[in-house]
Amino acid sequence: MAPVDPRSLQPPHNAANANPIGPGVCCAKCDYSLEGLSEGGKCPECGTPIRRPKTPGVQARDNLTDAPVPFLRRLRWTVIGLALLGVGNGALQAFTVFVKNPPLAWVTILAGAAWAAAVVFATMPRPFQRTMRVNPAREMRGLRTAARLTQIAWPLQGVAVLLMLLAAAQASPMAGAFRLGASALQLIGVLGFAPLCIWLAHLADWAQDTGLAGRLRVSAVLIGGGGAIFTVSLVATAALAGTRFAAPLSILTGLALLAYEGGLIVFVIAQVQMAQMTHWAVRNATATIARDQRVLERKARRTFHGTAVAGSPLAEMATKRGNGVLDPCAGCGYDLTGLPPTSPCSECGREQDADSTAFLRINREPKPAPILDDIPLVGDEPEQ
Repeated sequence: MAPVDPRSLQPPHNAANANPIGPGVCCAKCDYSLEGLSEGGKCPECGTPIRRPKTPGVQARDNLTDAPVPFLRRLRWTVIGLALLGVGNGALQAFTVFVKNPPLAWVTILAGAAWAAAVVFATMPRPFQRTMRVNPAREMRGLRTAARLTQIAWPLQGVAVLLMLLAAAQASPMAGAFRLGASALQLIGVLGFAPLCIWLAHLADWAQDTGLAGRLRVSAVLIGGGGAIFTVSLVATAALAGTRFAAPLSILTGLALLAYEGGLIVFVIAQVQMAQMTHWAVRNATATIARDQRVLERKARRTFHGTAVAGSPLAEMATKRGNGVLDPCAGCGYDLTGLPPTSPCSECGREQDADSTAFLRINREPKPAPILDDIPLVGDEPEQ
């Protein structure tokens, strides 16, 4: 390859954006790191023009399966909690419309508090990885904050309903004020589903599942729009009771409630699918880590006799394990570590004896050379 002219690496003087390229951005042709270079210049390795990525929302060279296992496990249990609590809270919200009971209001408060806590875990920033272009702590920060603050309205709405029921039992004039407060908090809660679903859809895009992301965005519209119309029309129906507008508003309330509950069903199904996806990612990451560990241990055992660089992690692992960890096959010397005691050798197929001393041998013995004296050669056939 011809050398690149250093003058061509500089961006033109009339470049619209001379800001340096951030970390994690590589050349599209040769994969050379472009960190610190300016847009409009050329790659020092191959001379390809440097262009800033157009879509900073979804990180390039980054996927859900690359995330640390603790984060994946936390995400899995979080979305399972969102699915269960979504079903419970949706049923409670529909049930409290027809049944006014203080114990039910207490259950609504506890369920709403658990839901708000699950939302806090679900909206935590993604873990930082070396290939990211944007710090995940700043990613959709306003959206995540809005989701957390608005979902606190659900336990507060349960408190308002409880106070309304207690005031109504005592014929207090404050019952109407508590009713309006509960309706306002419910409106805030259903509208807050939109930023929550958008963030979860972003996580689905991160996992390269655009279908799941689309379903989450649909649930945001159904829950936010249907829930908002249901709340407003319910209050209007109560205020206009006995008028000609009461019947149409009642029909609108029922349709909006169906849209709200349908959106919750879509949301719950999406959380189950995301839980399955994260479960697969955990299993895949765990298997990958175990595989890499087995490869490293086998390499350490093979290099125990002084071939590992002194002071390297490989040499330290070999020194720690020592000679006695080798389990060579009695036939070919293949390392049988990790296999069941009576399983056949993966290399030569020889069956091993669990009580054999072959598992206690340390040095690999080469296979004996075949005796070729008894094999007749061409021309040595006995005469008839």
